Amino acid sequence: MAKIFSILTIICILVYFSIMIYLHCKHKEYNPIYHAVSDYGVGSSKRFYAISGYASAIGSLSLAIALYFWSYDFSFKTTAIILLLVRVISVVGVIIFPTDIEGMEKTKNGKIHLLLAVVQFTAIAIFVFNMTERLQPILNQGFSAFLGALEYVVKFGLITLVAAMVIRKLKKYFGLFERVFLYSSAFYILICSIIILIK
Repeated sequence: MAKIFSILTIICILVYFSIMIYLHCKHKEYNPIYHAVSDYGVGSSKRFYAISGYASAIGSLSLAIALYFWSYDFSFKTTAIILLLVRVISVVGVIIFPTDIEGMEKTKNGKIHLLLAVVQFTAIAIFVFNMTERLQPILNQGFSAFLGALEYVVKFGLITLVAAMVIRKLKKYFGLFERVFLYSSAFYILICSIIILIK
């Protein structure tokens, strides 16, 4: 069962990345450096944004199930599963409650979207920052170093993302920093599913 759901996770993350590439190529009105990914959830790009979000959510859900059935046991396992489930709920939430477009009046849906986005980012960050150490005992040196480097990319993305939210001069680069965090964390989930598949 662990291998089956890890394969499903891989498929979902690949679908997520494929749609993200499509959105970036198709909708030139959004600049990946300046605009948040959530902006794709408003307007003509809304449908594909929703599909990418649901693919990401299903990927996290299937990884949680894969972890549950995985024979490798570690102290953080239950917490990791819970964090992935929290991410599933929050990702679905940001799809249901669209973001407010920059410069427009703030809405209730936009505020809920922001709150759920913070929950989503927090859940996946805690997951990533704790999983690398727990997986070390079963990884070879090369794989261990790669996963560790990927964790640092996620950390960099999170730090710069938060900085862009509070420092005015960095705000215009919010889209870039958010993408570093979102895409590196999604890639981290992909690697975790591959580890479950081969171990």
